[in-house]
Amino acid sequence: MAGKFNAGTVEPSFSLSGSLSEPTTTSEHKMTVRVRYFASLREKMGRIDDTLVYENIATVDDVWRAVSSGRPIPDQLLCAVNMEYADPQSLVNDGDEVAFFPPVTGGSG
Repeated sequence: MAGKFNAGTVEPSFSLSGSLSEPTTTSEHKMTVRVRYFASLREKMGRIDDTLVYENIATVDDVWRAVSSGRPIPDQLLCAVNMEYADPQSLVNDGDEVAFFPPVTGGSG
């Protein structure tokens, strides 16, 4: 299964371990970002997490597009960077953990 990252010319491919392979372009700086999926999103993605080794990732939205074959981030999707809620335009740094999960609903009391 191949994904296309729109912000650059990187075309990663998924390995059986759920990680993404090295980018096909060269760069002076590559970032490593751990991506985690929770609840029903884990089932939809078909995996628990990914490790991205990428260039040209700046925001949470960039991370989502890298792991979702370039699709835009769904409006209702919740995001976190290093266990703190974040919006799609939040910056991502080398070594960060980015998590995606569906909205949480509460029950009646």
